Amino acid sequence: MGLDCYLYAKKHVSKYDYSDTQNRIIAQEYADLLPMDAPDITQYGDFAGITINYPVGYWRKANAIHNFFVQGIGGGEDNCEEMWVSRAHLVDLRSRCSDVLKADNMEAKAKELGLETADGFFFGNTEYGDWYKDDLKLTIEICDHALKLPEEYSICYQASW
Repeated sequence: MGLDCYLYAKKHVSKYDYSDTQNRIIAQEYADLLPMDAPDITQYGDFAGITINYPVGYWRKANAIHNFFVQGIGGGEDNCEEMWVSRAHLVDLRSRCSDVLKADNMEAKAKELGLETADGFFFGNTEYGDWYKDDLKLTIEICDHALKLPEEYSICYQASW
């Protein structure tokens, strides 16, 4: 039990190939995504496509990172709901993490940049020590990874605790 934080990349795959305007053809990418053990899973209903989720980042008890998303994207509301994250948010988060890691006084810089720790029910350590540094380093890696994804992917954050 505790704070688990996830970053997902989502992609919508259209059911139909619209390049053939004369015929309604099932797109190959869509067909390839149907499960082998249940190829008729979408038989009932004229669905427009499939949305697939790929996990691209995970943090365990990284309360400062969670706090960044809740305050900066969630409007201060922590309801464990999915939040859409723009690429600009990821660039900003990466920059803030880098700036805090370079600072002589990490705690003061973290508070200045909105990366202060936050306590909560099983949210983990709120000190600015090795765990905190490791969370920031991991966050930089996750942001770099997510930012390399093609633009067709939407990025979402969600936590559970």
